[in-house]
Amino acid sequence: MKPLLRAVLVVYTLLYLIVGLVYLATPWTALHRALQLAIIEPAIAGQLLGLVLFGFASLSFQGVINGAMTVGIARTVGHVTWLAGVLILVWLIALSMSLSPGYGALFNALGGAALLIIGLGGVRLSRVVRRNEKAADSAYASQLAAPSRAEAAREAEEPALRTESEPAARAAEPPAQPAEPAVRYRVDNPATGTPAPQPPLSPSEKAARDEARDAAADLPGSPRPPFHG
Repeated sequence: MKPLLRAVLVVYTLLYLIVGLVYLATPWTALHRALQLAIIEPAIAGQLLGLVLFGFASLSFQGVINGAMTVGIARTVGHVTWLAGVLILVWLIALSMSLSPGYGALFNALGGAALLIIGLGGVRLSRVVRRNEKAADSAYASQLAAPSRAEAAREAEEPALRTESEPAARAAEPPAQPAEPAVRYRVDNPATGTPAPQPPLSPSEKAARDEARDAAADLPGSPRPPFHG
């Protein structure tokens, strides 16, 4: 739709450029008589009108080459164009006056209707293009915000998952074995005659001690416990 809107702006540019140049030449009365246009008095008023139309032509051309300004310029120039068409039709119908009396009322009516249609068409196209641009901007913003929303949702789910997994991890852990009480043996210190604390024996040391004691008991001549029976 935007290329079509630029085509409408090209039409605006050519229209206002040609008509503006004609009215800039208002002091050249021979040209206006040849074109069968109404003579504007004083001539400076016609030239001022030509400058205004030339400014609209320049503005329309800016909308053609500058995409960021296309919609706004098309809307503004379109409103001016259809209002000019309405003004021509009102003067023609109400007061039977026109800008080019030599071409007749029908020609002037067609000119006013053409300006009305072109102006309203430009305004309508500018609204459609503006709506499409807003939809495209919203879609692009949604695409940019989608990863951030997904990341925020993931961060919000992580504490809940961590809370749910902690009881299961604690249940999967084996129960802690009770620590064996430390057994301390005391031997007499020959220097002081007082018992000295000894560190507890490990299971391997206990097994070696028991084996040594059994081997000593099996030796001949070793003392044996009294027999009761």
